[in-house]
Amino acid sequence: MPDPGQMFDEAQRCVLCVLLASAGSGLCSTGELALAVGDTRMTELAVEDLHSAGLVHLLEGFVFATRAAVRSHELDLGGVPRG
Repeated sequence: MPDPGQMFDEAQRCVLCVLLASAGSGLCSTGELALAVGDTRMTELAVEDLHSAGLVHLLEGFVFATRAAVRSHELDLGGVPRG
């Protein structure tokens, strides 16, 4: 059985990966993120935790990465700058 902490970390990773994907706009509904994660409640918790950590912004049911998250992705993960 998977460790709940690892599952939560993976949900957060998935949310950030979707938001930071270079092909996307960087803006997703919580429903779209839940489809990617595969669990609505886990997605809600992941988004809340990422928001508390200052890595995502929430706006009327939509989520997008903060500038800090984008820049960290560019530096640490070899992401391509968006603009």
